[in-house]
Amino acid sequence: MDRKRVRDEASGRVGFTLIELLVVIAIIAVLIALLLPAVQAAREAARRVQCVNNMKQIGLALHNYHDVHGRFAPGSIAVAVTPTRDYRQPFVTSLLPFVELGNVANAYNYSQSFQTDHNDTARLTRLAVYDCPSDQQVLFISDNGRNPDVKGNYGINWGQNTYGDPGLPAPFAINYGASLAELTDGASNTFLMAEVLQMPHPTGQPQSVVDRRGRIWTDLSTSYHINARNAPNSEVPDYGVCGEQTDPRRAPCSRRTGAAATHYMASRSRHPGGVNVLLGDGSVRFIKDSISLENWKALSSRAGGEVISSDAY
Repeated sequence: MDRKRVRDEASGRVGFTLIELLVVIAIIAVLIALLLPAVQAAREAARRVQCVNNMKQIGLALHNYHDVHGRFAPGSIAVAVTPTRDYRQPFVTSLLPFVELGNVANAYNYSQSFQTDHNDTARLTRLAVYDCPSDQQVLFISDNGRNPDVKGNYGINWGQNTYGDPGLPAPFAINYGASLAELTDGASNTFLMAEVLQMPHPTGQPQSVVDRRGRIWTDLSTSYHINARNAPNSEVPDYGVCGEQTDPRRAPCSRRTGAAATHYMASRSRHPGGVNVLLGDGSVRFIKDSISLENWKALSSRAGGEVISSDAY
């Protein structure tokens, strides 16, 4: 044993004991554990910046549309052409030429309703400007398996309460988009859009059990449009056509397929602590989950005359 030690010292080799090696591994593991949250936070910050940029681009498109038409795009278009045929268009189709998606607009047949086979190509084209990178990208498939379409993360403001009872006037409704003059509460005190989640259909359920939240290709306010009935990322479940167990922690839901007039969907995001909203003046603000419900509702109305306190932003 002594001769081996002499040979090791003579050759200049230094070895590690097993305990020393384990200590080094433990230190490296601790450093990685400390570094990983910082890396994840940096990545989320970058994703949130991209999300803000998307909303700003949509806000610019809305104002360009306003310059051309004298008001914002309608929340949806629903016209009874004949007793047995309706002409239906979602909000997203009005803005396609204004968000540098002229190729999709050219592929879209505006003489047909959005859900027809003629418009499959446009509906299945992923619209990057509507995707928040913090969330997943989901495809909506109807309960009959036909006419699928892509989802998105930015829903328009439909009011304070429910689809059938929106409360004080909101910037959007069926066949209606407000003008800047009609935002009497002030463009900087009224939000036009807020984040929504692209929720997948619940697994292990029949095909007829779908989750419409985040569906931008729809003329209904029960899936893509948001209500300010509840605060952002509220623990109170959404109420409508959704999957009860899709994401009970981040996006709880009480499923209701009938009585659409009573449906409501809260603004939700994957960002820690709040959601991004697009205001009427084109700016984007981060609204914390802790905002008072009174202020949140006040921001949703365009002509309520409310006084918004400083905790709104």
